[in-house]
Amino acid sequence: MYRIYAIVIAALLVLAGVLGFMYYQKKTQDVPPAGLAGSLNLGDDGRRQEAIKKARPIISGKVEEVILRESFSYVRLKVSEDREEWVALVHSNVKVGDTIKVEEQAVLTDFQSKSLNRTFAKIIFGTVLP
Repeated sequence: MYRIYAIVIAALLVLAGVLGFMYYQKKTQDVPPAGLAGSLNLGDDGRRQEAIKKARPIISGKVEEVILRESFSYVRLKVSEDREEWVALVHSNVKVGDTIKVEEQAVLTDFQSKSLNRTFAKIIFGTVLP
């Protein structure tokens, strides 16, 4: 009798794990890297945060293309005459023709955007500076 209870409990735990994994996979489409949008918990009265901010590169350029999605604005930025970069910004209101500065939070290679059904060879996740 106890064996049956043990088997039923084990089966329920496995089922809960599988359902939890499926839910997590669905929720993590185009998840920003740690540190974006204030999700980095830095503590210690802001000194550490200021040091990290100073160390982050800033990229600037003219917005050539904007693709809006639920999680991000994907922006093709013309950095120089012969160089363009793709930038992912959390809910940004930039428009084609704007000149913007972006503080880099993370640079990813071979990033697959499920919402765009596209893989970027290189994409910069960041925040627009005022």
